Amino acid sequence: MDYTAIVRQSWDIAWKRRYLWVFGFFAGMGGNTLGNIGGRGGSEQAERIAGWFAAHPGLVAAVVLGGLLLWVVLVALQALSYAALVHATGTLAGGRTNDFDSSLDAGFRWFWRVFGLQLALGLLVLALVGLAAAPALLLAVTRQTGLIIAGLGWLVIAILPVIAVAAALTVIWDYALRYAVLHDRPAGDAVNRGWRLFRDNLGQSAAVWGIMAALGMAFSLALVLPLVVFGIPFIIAGAFNPWLGIVPAVLLGLPLAVALISIFGVFDVAYWSSAFVRLTAPAGPPAPATVIRQEPLPPGAA
Repeated sequence: MDYTAIVRQSWDIAWKRRYLWVFGFFAGMGGNTLGNIGGRGGSEQAERIAGWFAAHPGLVAAVVLGGLLLWVVLVALQALSYAALVHATGTLAGGRTNDFDSSLDAGFRWFWRVFGLQLALGLLVLALVGLAAAPALLLAVTRQTGLIIAGLGWLVIAILPVIAVAAALTVIWDYALRYAVLHDRPAGDAVNRGWRLFRDNLGQSAAVWGIMAALGMAFSLALVLPLVVFGIPFIIAGAFNPWLGIVPAVLLGLPLAVALISIFGVFDVAYWSSAFVRLTAPAGPPAPATVIRQEPLPPGAA
């Protein structure tokens, strides 16, 4: 497999098809990220915070409900954007045309299927992390030094297998998404086909994942470092007047961050679509216009 060609084609799609950036933004936001809030009571500050919560139950409930609703909306937009991008990048990688309207139609058409696959992946990864962390947590609550050390040792031993299994799940999920959308396969059949494609192309799948992981880290540095350098003048200005630092930084820095996230969101999906097209291409010289037509697409999906 020509990995350089995959990267080049994915960048070409991400940069030239700017109508996909709106989908790339929501796909690249990481809407499945889960946060944990923890702490220990007993301090004066914690008591004051708890007292404030108890004195304003209605406001607290409204904020929590608003946060949950916002999270649900973001997850829904991410699923819709993934469906739209998988269809768009898959058809473009296969040499066919695409536009914003057909991408949006695909997003609505395959929304629930993609959302189900997205939810299944999130639950599997959460369960995997829970199984790996549970023994260490159980040992830690004993507050005995020897058992805490044993728990930390278990985490060190388990971390590499957990990363490997989680990586395999994400690759299978990426393949399943494309079977579900590009070939209109039911979720269960798509996962089965994704697993078989991963199993039959284990080395190439690992290489594709490794390259994407490296590109993701490079993108993170490319996003953070310019923003830090860009923010230095505003930090200095904020030392004299907070508004002089905050307002210009938001007005100038936020559009830059949104643009970078959007472009990389499209690139990420296009990268996996391009790899999928090559892995599922018929034997022999590929015909770009028909590489993903081994199984007929449903009417109106193109």
